[in-house]
Amino acid sequence: MMRLGRLNHDPSRLAAIPAHTMAAGAPVPEVVTPPEGFRVELCRNDLYTTCTTASLINAARVWALKTGRFDLVYDVDKLLAFFCRVLGIPVSAIATAEGAVMMDVLENAQSGGFQINDQDTLVPMFRRITDADGLRQAIASTGAAYVGVDLDEQDMSQDWTARAMGKVEGGHAIALIGYRPGGFTAATWGTERLCDEAWLMPRLQEAYLVTWAL
Repeated sequence: MMRLGRLNHDPSRLAAIPAHTMAAGAPVPEVVTPPEGFRVELCRNDLYTTCTTASLINAARVWALKTGRFDLVYDVDKLLAFFCRVLGIPVSAIATAEGAVMMDVLENAQSGGFQINDQDTLVPMFRRITDADGLRQAIASTGAAYVGVDLDEQDMSQDWTARAMGKVEGGHAIALIGYRPGGFTAATWGTERLCDEAWLMPRLQEAYLVTWAL
């Protein structure tokens, strides 16, 4: 069973993050697929509430492939250790974690580094995205948008196509890595998944454009 794990943020704290400034002109009509060589990392989100860290490494890897034409070498154990560092718990207690706040993940990575293997630590710079055009611009320019959504029970097992939002089951973090007219491609739970824009926007709770310093 796939796990949720995005905890609710403080709206005033989100509003204090500088918004992404839209570039002049519309983004390219579509970015159908992520860069060649990308495979979605699960980060054991089938066992633990690690979606915020899984989505962050997926966004970072797409950025590296798009901007530098290289993939990031990473160690899943290092990713799990980072997740626990954000929460202030030992790795041995990871199974008890309810999840993480995406802003905590970003700010912890910015202040202390996002260590992905024994040698490499990434440092993110991020801006808040406020609408669907901002999501498309983030994907077109950096390869991905780091996104938080609320899901209902049907979202856990059915296609992410346009329909009314039911009772919230919990929060989830995804990386949007492509778009097309009327929808997006999400990296989530170890796979690429299509989602309609009309499905996404009522569920969207927070979104970020993230770039990286190595």
